[in-house]
Amino acid sequence: MGIGIVLFRVEIGLMIQQAVEHVGGIALGTFAVVHVYPVALALLFAAGFLELSFNSMAQALVQLSAPAAIRGRVIGVFTMAASGMRMFSGITVGIVGGLIGIHYSLPLSAAVLLVGIVTLLSFAPKGGPAS
Repeated sequence: MGIGIVLFRVEIGLMIQQAVEHVGGIALGTFAVVHVYPVALALLFAAGFLELSFNSMAQALVQLSAPAAIRGRVIGVFTMAASGMRMFSGITVGIVGGLIGIHYSLPLSAAVLLVGIVTLLSFAPKGGPAS
């Protein structure tokens, strides 16, 4: 398999990952404001499924993109950073939820995440990982 095929797969994977990321954020933000229990359960299921999908794709893309000599260290840093961000997010949602209410805290967190993603994507190189 040539390097071009691998780079093409990584670029397609990044596009799919970004789409999953956006839809998952929208599902989580919508879950927080819905008052119909079956709809809330469906949205929570969708958000959880999309988070698992996103994490699996992110791990695979990190493994494909990291040089073989330092792949283990890169994966370790990636895992540590992802776990730390998850813990920080829980703390901020909890503190802000205590101040303004959890029904407003969770969509606010989802909106901040969406703005952050769009901001980071605006700084990303246009050529993809091969550039």
